[in-house]
Amino acid sequence: MGDMRDPGSVVLDEHQLDRLELVLSGFLPQHSLRVPTPSTGATLLDPENTPVAKVLDGVAAPLQPLARGYGAAWRQDLRVSTAAIATRSGGVVAVLPLTAPPRTEQISALMRTAAELRPAAPSALIAILRSRIESPQARLRPNTLTELVLRIRDDLRTTHPNVVTDVVVVPWPADGSVDLAELRFATSDDAVLPLDSTERDLLDYPAPSQDFFSQAREGLHHCGAVVLFTGLSGSGKSTIARALSEALLDQHAAVDLLDGDVMRRRISPALGFDRAARIQNVINIGEVALTSAQSGSIAIAAPIAPFDEARQSVRAAVPREIPFLLIHVSTPLNVCEARDRKGLYARARAGEIKDFTGISSPFEVPHDADLTIDASNVSVEDAVADILKLLIARVSVKEA
Repeated sequence: MGDMRDPGSVVLDEHQLDRLELVLSGFLPQHSLRVPTPSTGATLLDPENTPVAKVLDGVAAPLQPLARGYGAAWRQDLRVSTAAIATRSGGVVAVLPLTAPPRTEQISALMRTAAELRPAAPSALIAILRSRIESPQARLRPNTLTELVLRIRDDLRTTHPNVVTDVVVVPWPADGSVDLAELRFATSDDAVLPLDSTERDLLDYPAPSQDFFSQAREGLHHCGAVVLFTGLSGSGKSTIARALSEALLDQHAAVDLLDGDVMRRRISPALGFDRAARIQNVINIGEVALTSAQSGSIAIAAPIAPFDEARQSVRAAVPREIPFLLIHVSTPLNVCEARDRKGLYARARAGEIKDFTGISSPFEVPHDADLTIDASNVSVEDAVADILKLLIARVSVKEA
């Protein structure tokens, strides 16, 4: 679907973004992109309007790495190109595609096929097909499934040392627009086993899977909590909030991620952007977060929340028995401006956007933040680890 403001750009949905990654990584040929573009070429944008690729004469070239998520399913050493697979495997491979945990029978078939395909130097590939749109019916979440498959790979390297066994994560559009037979993994002679996601009895799975299933069933004991992020536009708070949500979901916690832009449209559509309206918007978000926390979820909200009055109101509204964390993402203004993908800061400095936080509207630095993170020098992974440590400590105190 195109961006009507710029005929030279095309905004991709999540399914098209998965297909673009397949094309750029070599799993699909260039003509499989299926994105209508002008004859003069086009810039491809992700759903957040970030330029990710350029198409000219039907050939797509990356402008920057596609947006990535948090956790094992997004590891760069697992999301690789077909050329990298061919190099790592030495050529022809036996491929086991997965969208669910592999059964013992499937693993055995993979090892047999690898030995038959190339007896002198057998190689096997477990390909985790992972969509950007997660299936709610999945028995294990993508990150958990990836961790499980990596453990199975390590076991195979011990039990079948003669077989070069590797694991990759492959983009997989959830709209069913790609057929498995279309994918090219390493060479044209690869043997791809059937994709079978049928649920079976627990005993049909290898021991590592049984352990993971047990953990998923039991989940982690948790209570409701509210985590409120605050920081300038472009500070990285939304990225950290999404990563925190992923990490908590991987631990089987109930999570409610409250996107700032979505919340404003949903619960504060009549509000403007003056001080009073912004304070009320944050209070409204706090009320939704509290309702979620009272139902047993960990509510994560990441509005800009520039005013102390609003943040204090949210903190005061949360009962003492519900853990509350205020996380200040303190990334400097100049770094936020340099990261500005939508050109909002430039428009604000040109006077096109009024009351823009950090430029024409103040940001009141919180002095009661439970944790301060400068995302210009702290990685997302480290930020999430610090927040989790603090959150677990608060939950433990509450339960005691």
